[in-house]
Formats: sequence, structure tokens, C-alpha cells
Amino acid sequence: MKPLSLSVLKKYINAINKDKRKVLSLDAFSKVVGVYPDALAEQLSFFDPMLAMSVDYNVRDILPMMEKYVLEEESKKEKTVRRVVSKKDLLPYSSIQEFIYDRLTFDGIVDKSAELSDKDLKILKKLINEELGKRKKKK
Repeated sequence: MKPLSLSVLKKYINAINKDKRKVLSLDAFSKVVGVYPDALAEQLSFFDPMLAMSVDYNVRDILPMMEKYVLEEESKKEKTVRRVVSKKDLLPYSSIQEFIYDRLTFDGIVDKSAELSDKDLKILKKLINEELGKRKKKK
């Protein structure tokens, strides 16, 4: 069975941590979170299958497993780095031709082996958009 979404799981962890009872049964926990005990037992059975079978099961016992799962899932998410092209990056180039001459030629000869980085492609895209804007204004 697939576990809960991270946001719901974090909500459950916070509810367990805020509750002051030492032994938090499934029925009491279901009243705290506002979910039926059967549905809650099915959701949390990913961490311990015995949870659904025992009425007196202490939900606090699975708290470390839940926290560990949340930490592992959050570390799996890749953080994307946005590469933004600023005006400072565009200053050396007044046109597309200058950019191409600077990046793709070697002593005036086109270098077919030259590769553009992601940042270079974004700069080129920005220069192209500026050129298209200038042409639209002329019409």
C-alpha cells in the first residue's frame, strides 16, 4: 500500500507531538485529526501493519518511523536551481551577431565543436526576444 502524502503525514506528526497524552490510542488520535479510525488505521498501516488489528495500539510508537520517512522523502526531492539571465549578463552583447561571433567562432572561423551552456542558451534566447520586440515596434 502506498503511504500518505507528505503534507498529510506532517499534519499527523504535528498532531501527535502537540498531544500531551503518553498513550495515544488510534480512536483518540482519530478524534484529534478528524479522520475515521478505520481510514486512519489503513493509512498508517504502511508504518506498522499491526495498527489496524489492535484497538489499544499506541500511535506514538510509529512516530519515529513517520519522521524518518518524511526526512527521507524530502531529501529525495531535487532542488531545482533557477538560472536567471540578468542585464549584467547581456551587457557585453548588443546583438545576436555579437553573441554568436563571441561564443561560436575562433579567430573568425565558425567552430562547429563549440557547445553552449544552459546559461549561454538563456542569454541567446533573451537576445532573440529583444530583437523580436524591436522588430515589432518598427512595424
